[in-house]
Amino acid sequence: MKKTCNNCAGCAHYRPLSDKRGAGPRACHYILDTGHMRGCPVSDCTINRAGRRTGKGAAA
Repeated sequence: MKKTCNNCAGCAHYRPLSDKRGAGPRACHYILDTGHMRGCPVSDCTINRAGRRTGKGAAA
Protein backbone atom coordinates (compact mmCIF):
# COMPACT_ATOMS: atom_id res chain seq x y z
CA MET A 1 0.00 0.00 0.00
CA LYS A 2 1.30 3.43 -0.95
CA LYS A 3 2.05 5.67 2.04
CA THR A 4 1.55 8.98 0.26
CA CYS A 5 -0.68 10.07 -2.57
CA ASN A 6 0.17 12.96 -4.88
CA ASN A 7 -3.54 13.45 -5.58
CA CYS A 8 -4.20 13.99 -1.86
CA ALA A 9 -1.56 16.60 -1.04
CA GLY A 10 -3.30 19.63 0.48
CA CYS A 11 -6.77 18.05 0.43
CA ALA A 12 -8.91 18.79 3.50
CA HIS A 13 -10.25 15.22 3.45
CA TYR A 14 -6.73 13.72 3.73
CA ARG A 15 -5.72 13.94 7.37
CA PRO A 16 -4.37 11.88 10.30
CA LEU A 17 -6.39 8.96 11.64
CA SER A 18 -5.74 10.23 15.17
CA ASP A 19 -6.87 13.47 16.78
CA LYS A 20 -3.37 13.91 18.21
CA ARG A 21 -1.61 16.67 16.29
CA GLY A 22 0.42 15.23 13.42
CA ALA A 23 0.52 11.74 14.94
CA GLY A 24 0.07 8.50 13.06
CA PRO A 25 -0.85 7.57 9.53
CA ARG A 26 -3.02 9.76 7.31
CA ALA A 27 -6.06 8.63 5.32
CA CYS A 28 -8.86 10.00 3.18
CA HIS A 29 -11.88 10.99 5.30
CA TYR A 30 -14.09 11.88 2.31
CA ILE A 31 -16.84 9.40 3.23
CA LEU A 32 -16.94 10.67 6.83
CA ASP A 33 -17.04 14.31 5.74
CA THR A 34 -19.67 13.97 3.01
CA GLY A 35 -21.71 10.88 3.91
CA HIS A 36 -21.07 9.16 0.57
CA MET A 37 -18.25 7.39 -1.24
CA ARG A 38 -15.80 9.11 -3.58
CA GLY A 39 -16.86 6.93 -6.51
CA CYS A 40 -13.28 6.27 -7.63
CA PRO A 41 -10.12 4.61 -6.34
CA VAL A 42 -7.64 6.87 -4.55
CA SER A 43 -5.20 6.56 -7.46
CA ASP A 44 -7.78 8.13 -9.83
CA CYS A 45 -9.28 10.66 -7.41
CA THR A 46 -9.71 14.19 -8.74
CA ILE A 47 -11.58 15.51 -5.67
CA ASN A 48 -8.93 17.62 -3.96
CA ARG A 49 -10.69 20.01 -1.66
CA ALA A 50 -8.15 22.45 -0.31
CA GLY A 51 -9.09 24.08 2.94
CA ARG A 52 -9.63 23.45 6.60
CA ARG A 53 -12.16 21.35 8.48
CA THR A 54 -15.15 23.05 10.06
CA GLY A 55 -17.70 21.73 12.52
CA LYS A 56 -17.77 17.93 12.76
CA GLY A 57 -14.99 17.30 10.25
CA ALA A 58 -16.64 18.73 7.15
CA ALA A 59 -14.19 20.30 4.75
CA ALA A 60 -14.43 24.05 4.38
